[in-house]
Amino acid sequence: MARDLYKTVIVFEVLHEHIMPSDMDLPDIVRETISGGWSGSWEANTQRVTESEMADLLEAQGSDPAFLLGEDWNTTDYSNRTPNNETDDE
Repeated sequence: MARDLYKTVIVFEVLHEHIMPSDMDLPDIVRETISGGWSGSWEANTQRVTESEMADLLEAQGSDPAFLLGEDWNTTDYSNRTPNNETDDE
């Protein structure tokens, strides 16, 4: 049975007076927009993805697909994928 898998892209827009310090992390930025001197708003875009798409997305983030999909998520051999994620025999 197919699992429901999703990709959500969250855009957080911040308006502020001075250059944002490069060492700030997301919690610091959110805190500054809630109780500091910055204004912030966000939007989210969620789309459903297939297991194969999720595997590619996880690899692009530097994660092993088995992290989310499980060790036996797919028995297809993807070792011959090209940069466009196509197999040599497609």
